[in-house]
Amino acid sequence: METLPEIVVTEKQKSEKRNTIWLIFIALFLLILVSINIYDHVIAYQKSKIALELINTQGEIIAGLMDSYNSDAYENPSLERISEQQLIATEYTIMGLQILGMQNNQIIQLLASTP
Repeated sequence: METLPEIVVTEKQKSEKRNTIWLIFIALFLLILVSINIYDHVIAYQKSKIALELINTQGEIIAGLMDSYNSDAYENPSLERISEQQLIATEYTIMGLQILGMQNNQIIQLLASTP
């Protein structure tokens, strides 16, 4: 009868050992998941920061574009006809629309990458 308690004790120890291994495995798995999640958030934050810098830079480009348009269209003494002024206005409008399209593309990429 003394062997029966030893067998029960060893089975209990094996069961506890298996449970401990599973708990360690689950804890490591959860740690990996949390690490991946934190990494994703850091990358998304960095992307949004870069996109914000690009948008601010493009705002400065648009302000410069308006200044150069004003000097080319209104302060240029070589312009003699309204059609030349309209042509310059159209060229600057196209440049402005291209910049607007790039900004929209960056905003869409920013929204798509945000979790």
